This record gives sequence, C-alpha cells and structure tokens, in this order.
Amino acid sequence: MTHMVSSPALVMPNPHPDAKFRLICLPYAGASPTIFHAWSHALAPDIEVAGVQLPGHGSRYRETPLTRLNGVVEMLADVLEGYLDKPYILFGQSLGALTSFELAREFRRRGQPTPSHFFACARPAPHLPNEWMPIHKMPDDLMVKEVQRRYGGIPQAILADPELMQLFLPVLRADLEILETYDYLPEAPLSCDITVYGGYQDWAVADDQLDAWAEHTTGVFSQEMFPGNHFFVQNTPAFFKTFSSHLAAIGV
Repeated sequence: MTHMVSSPALVMPNPHPDAKFRLICLPYAGASPTIFHAWSHALAPDIEVAGVQLPGHGSRYRETPLTRLNGVVEMLADVLEGYLDKPYILFGQSLGALTSFELAREFRRRGQPTPSHFFACARPAPHLPNEWMPIHKMPDDLMVKEVQRRYGGIPQAILADPELMQLFLPVLRADLEILETYDYLPEAPLSCDITVYGGYQDWAVADDQLDAWAEHTTGVFSQEMFPGNHFFVQNTPAFFKTFSSHLAAIGV
C-alpha cells in the first residue's frame, strides 16, 4: 500500500521515517510531481523522495498558475522550511533545475540549511542569456507547435484530446512565462557539489551550456551525458542507474 504525505506544494508518495536524506524533485514545465513517484520505490530505502507541485499543476489544477520565478521560489521556501529537518538533495529537470537553483540560494539568504548536493538536468546554466524567441504570448496552436519543435514531450494523449489540452495549456503557458521572464542576479556560488546531466539528442541545450554550471559551485562539479532528447530522464535506463549510483556515493 502506498502512503502519501503532502502539503499544498510538496508530495511524498512513500515516506521513509528512517531515511538518511530527502530528495526534493522539481519537474519540467507543465509537469506534476507524479513523474517522480516511481522513484520512491526504485531508489534505496534511505532516500525519501518528495515532489514539488506548483499551483495549477496536478491536483492543484483549480489554482491559478504562477508566472514569475521569484514568486514560485518564495512560496516553495515558505513551505519547504518545515521539511529541512534532515539532509536534503535538490533535483531539477529543465524549468525545475532553474527553480531548484534559485530555491537553494533563497534558503541560503534565509539562513536555512543548504542542499547536500544539487542535480540539474536538461537546463543551461542560469547566468547564460536565453537564446530562444519568447513564445508564451503566442496563440495556442503556434505555442504548442514551437514547444514540440524545440523540446517535444507533450504527451500524445493530451495532444489528441481537446479538453485535456485546454486544461494543460494555461499551465504550460505560465511555466514558459516563468522561463522567459527570468532575470539572473549574480550571487556567490553555492557551496554544495553540483552534478549536471544532459541528453545527447537534446538540441535545445548545448554541451557548453551545461558545462557553465561549474561557475555556480565552490564544491565539486561533474557532468554526464546520456542517450535521448530533452526528456532523457524519463526514457533512459542508463540515466537512472547512474543517478542511483551517484546518490549512493553521496553518503549523507
């Protein structure tokens, strides 16, 4: 039987009271934390998986999505302060990587514990300029077409169902607005180690854009590439095997 512990913004599908550390996962644009639920059973029992769920996403679909990263980070920091009672690791995919980065900096500003490790996937380093033309104000059909061209990833079940698409579009549009209005402000590098993952066929994120994350840590930086496109995390067994071994090596 699966047990669930949740707050408005955090979902832990299978809490482990004796876990050594908490893995806080932030998903890509348009996604909910359900994409990480299987991890709670697949990873070692000393890892407690927690997924972040923003307004408008998943079970919070009735709420108005946020459209600015500073608002997202402030909301998450307020909620997650109550879940820093054990060492924690941040994992973010695409938009989630950017959000995780700013969340770690916000915890530092508040004098809260900083992450033991930070994993960023499929996202250029935050200080790099956005080279893409903004699309969050485009008409629905053009925005969807461009998202699919750049990243792919919108499930066929949503594309084929007009009702599901109408529920999904405001969330996707809001998340794209977060990305496209983000304004990086320089701060001191994080002290935690940073590991960055990329997909060989992800033409939306170049290798040197991943390498540039090294500027944001005074600890150890490492990068690994895997077969797959922007969503290699969900589709590449080699990724999960490597990720599991990296978690085991952290030894919090």
